[in-house]
Amino acid sequence: MTTRAQFAWNKVALLAVLDHAHRVNPAAVTNVAIQKLLFLTELEGRKENIKAAYYRFFRYKHGPFSTELSWNIAEFEKGALIDSENGELLDRGKYLLDYVLPEIKNSDLGADVIGIIAKTSEKWKNFRGWSIVKEVYKLKVPVDDYSGKIVKIKDIPEKVDIIIPERSHEREFNPFPDDLVEDICTELSIPAARLDPSSEELRHVASESLAAALARS
Repeated sequence: MTTRAQFAWNKVALLAVLDHAHRVNPAAVTNVAIQKLLFLTELEGRKENIKAAYYRFFRYKHGPFSTELSWNIAEFEKGALIDSENGELLDRGKYLLDYVLPEIKNSDLGADVIGIIAKTSEKWKNFRGWSIVKEVYKLKVPVDDYSGKIVKIKDIPEKVDIIIPERSHEREFNPFPDDLVEDICTELSIPAARLDPSSEELRHVASESLAAALARS
């Protein structure tokens, strides 16, 4: 089961992957590519004996797929952290990533994990749209549901778990102290409307707060 710290890191790892992918080739960043890039990042981390993220991936119609990752992407779009059209970080997403980067880089494995993310983005930058799916199908990978047996992704039956983070034994990467985990979770729990000065919801909340303050005076 994913811990709260791992949950927080997954969200930040997603932002970091999107940030690096857009830096090297924005045209290659699509919804299907995001799924594959996170999978490839975790796979690359395993080669270097590091858990680069904690997303669980199973074999789906078009290769490795993570339900949690799909939910996180939707949450980020709804929360105005990323652009729903191309996955590019918006101001709120950039703010959160910049806020936690110093802590990541000060951790024992932080620079290594950021390096893995950057290397994966660079390696796969020329695969656009469905070309990344076709290329990933060719890979031979250890399958956690098969006790680490190496199988070509194309030959893995649907619904078989390929990556199960809690079953692997790579070095754990948890860069955030408890207070920063809470900061991340709190920031991500705030609806985008609460941060938009022009939103009706924010005006309503502000009006209620003012009325309450006047009533106490």
